Amino acid sequence: MKGQTPVRISLTEAEFKALRDIALEQGSPLFHARNMFMASFFMRGMNWMDMALLKVANIRGDFERIHYVRQKTGKPFSIKISPALKELLLSYLSETLNPNDFIFPILKPTDAPERYTDIIRDRRKRLNGRLKKIAALCDISPFTIYTARHTYATTGKRKGVPTAVIQESMGHATEEITQTYLDSFENSVIDEYDELIMSD
Repeated sequence: MKGQTPVRISLTEAEFKALRDIALEQGSPLFHARNMFMASFFMRGMNWMDMALLKVANIRGDFERIHYVRQKTGKPFSIKISPALKELLLSYLSETLNPNDFIFPILKPTDAPERYTDIIRDRRKRLNGRLKKIAALCDISPFTIYTARHTYATTGKRKGVPTAVIQESMGHATEEITQTYLDSFENSVIDEYDELIMSD
């Protein structure tokens, strides 16, 4: 559709590294946009809605895991927190660690709960606009926050993760199938592949 950012299936390895490594002004809107993309990637391509609703209470142990229930499917997830994700999470959290605080600055404390869905959608559009600007700076094709989900899957595929753990394509038609595969494995198995995917 005219005027919309093209939806990329995934970033190539070179594109992902360009995004990850580009120097952006600390604290700028583009800096935070890149952080949101990386956070989604580190959390197995977590959906924007789920990211927005994540609270400190979803963190287990001493930043060991994130437990949450996906809004779209109602399925529970348990994600091991990698060192890179921990560093990113800590950059957004205050020292008080109030369990009711949102982790990411997507929703504000003053936002009315009945408007969460509309607010999250609007802020996703704003985020995607910033990701488009970053793409231009990296000299790569435009992409959206949803690309993080596809990139997580294809990165795993490129590194030899079996298709029974994570599929190459994670579009809407295959998301539930993919999650069914993931659910059939113990967390320790998925954790090992997570570490493989996150490593250089």
